[in-house]
Amino acid sequence: MKVLLLKFLFVLALLSSFSFAQNIRDIQGNEYTTRRIGNQTWTTQNLLVSKFKNGDAILKAKTKAEWVNANQSRTPACCCFKFIDANCQKYGMLYNWYAAVDSRGLAPEGWRVPSDQDFTKLTTYLGGPSKAGHKLKSKKGWYYNSSGINGSNSSKFNGSATGEISEIGWFYAENQMAYYWSTTPGPSNNAYGLGLWRHSKTSRRPLYPQGYGFAIRCIKN
Repeated sequence: MKVLLLKFLFVLALLSSFSFAQNIRDIQGNEYTTRRIGNQTWTTQNLLVSKFKNGDAILKAKTKAEWVNANQSRTPACCCFKFIDANCQKYGMLYNWYAAVDSRGLAPEGWRVPSDQDFTKLTTYLGGPSKAGHKLKSKKGWYYNSSGINGSNSSKFNGSATGEISEIGWFYAENQMAYYWSTTPGPSNNAYGLGLWRHSKTSRRPLYPQGYGFAIRCIKN
């Protein structure tokens, strides 16, 4: 009887750590599922919004020149991978860091763009950086070769390989990497985020120039 009770309590604790999904919407009506991981609640899809919470439009770059000009003036901007609208539906929007930290806010009401500390707390809960990447990555959509590793997605974070756009407007790493901006700045006009790679089970927090375009996940306040 005691063994059965302990098993029940273990299952109950597990369910409370990885709770069932709930849906939220942004200002444009885009819907996102969410997941509780430890004592944090995250969106399980990349942000798609192209307006701030007050209704102001975010510059949506359609060309390399528009993206570069926005970064040179430190203007908040977003774009679809390869400037193809269908890729936004596939991967979500890519944002420069100036959009991620703009005071008008990207996240739905009651949510926010995470800090580096939020990401550190997430990966620590999942067993540390050496284990977290595998648990955060989705099971499908990652480029696979002899050294490639898909994720287990045991966290239900569903980290998909969205690729990136550099500050000079070049697209890279489709199906090979996922990087999510944090609001935490780094030295020399860089900023921190969470990085996942096709060839590794490890999660990382590298610095990238603030003019790069990456995906954004939201965390509940």
